[in-house]
Amino acid sequence: MDLEKTYDGLYEILQHRAEPLRGYIARFNQEKVAIPECSIPTAISAFERGMLPDGDLYKELSKYQCKTLEDVLSRAWAQVKWEEDVASRAKAQQKKDP
Repeated sequence: MDLEKTYDGLYEILQHRAEPLRGYIARFNQEKVAIPECSIPTAISAFERGMLPDGDLYKELSKYQCKTLEDVLSRAWAQVKWEEDVASRAKAQQKKDP
């Protein structure tokens, strides 16, 4: 069993330019659960490297190092919630102001 190759697969999960953060997290988690004994530092490193470098979450994670993947994902889901709230408000405002 070649685990190194499997770990490399995590580094190949990249967030696409127009992809919502929610989609990137889902794809990353799907790949990560397929790795039996993925180390926490490897998972965190791969997750951060795969994000768009100009995104708010990338900036936050670069400033404040997380020690657990749960902490990283907690911050990621908070960012998703914020992004979706902003998008929802913008949509509601468009309907209000034709």
